[in-house]
Amino acid sequence: MVTSLTKQRIEQGQTIGIIGGGQLGQMLTFSAKKAGFRVLILDPNPDCSAGQAADDQIVAPYADRQAINELAQRSDVLTYEFENVDLAALRAVQDQVMIPQGTELLAITKNRLREKTFLKNNGLQVAPFAAVNDQNDLQAAIRKIGLPAVLKTCEGGYDGKAQVVLQTSADLPAAAKLLQQGECILEGWIDFSHECSVMVGRNWDGQVSIFPVSENIHRNEILHESIVPARIPPAAQKAAQQMAQKIASALDLCGILGVEFFLGKNGQVYVNELATAAP
Repeated sequence: MVTSLTKQRIEQGQTIGIIGGGQLGQMLTFSAKKAGFRVLILDPNPDCSAGQAADDQIVAPYADRQAINELAQRSDVLTYEFENVDLAALRAVQDQVMIPQGTELLAITKNRLREKTFLKNNGLQVAPFAAVNDQNDLQAAIRKIGLPAVLKTCEGGYDGKAQVVLQTSADLPAAAKLLQQGECILEGWIDFSHECSVMVGRNWDGQVSIFPVSENIHRNEILHESIVPARIPPAAQKAAQQMAQKIASALDLCGILGVEFFLGKNGQVYVNELATAAP
């Protein structure tokens, strides 16, 4: 692992601070402990899975500036396990501790509109989308994109939460309730045959490792099973991996990134979203 400030390796016995105490944080903790590092977790849940495996935990909300500052002071390197991290709090300590992933990756991936805009601007195929802040925006977006479509909050949602599928105008009242939560994005519906993902890793020297395409099967909007390699045509697998490598380079990635795709029934591969993972 290298640092964002000096690009030097941290040494065994030093401390990795992780914001987020879920399953990804736990897996990173297991690997870090095996390699001889100490691990400090910040998470509001005192019984979080990563905290149980780590050397210590700071129990506090992700946006708690004092707690983030303490984490930075007690860590030799700082990372985060998912997107629902307070960006301003992380930026406030970026000059105090080494953050290999940096903060720009988080700024892009934690906001669906910024993420889709980044992907489109870099030539990646995505579903048609539009920013939606009120009912007038929604009506204009529907006229542009059509139905069915999916209305999502720009921040905070996961596992199918904070989103509404709009099949017909009868679904608009549910959309009105979602708009009350803040900035949203309307995305066109992709008629897909498979949901897939690719994990890509990249270091500061620009060396890239791309893993096999995973076919993901969901139940009730939650991942239930992954099949590797994905049961999709070789051309689609190659396209997904090439897209993942392009995204990693465009982000100047240092660490691990999950890139989620839809394989449309038309045979086209669409980037759905990006998922940060601790390096």
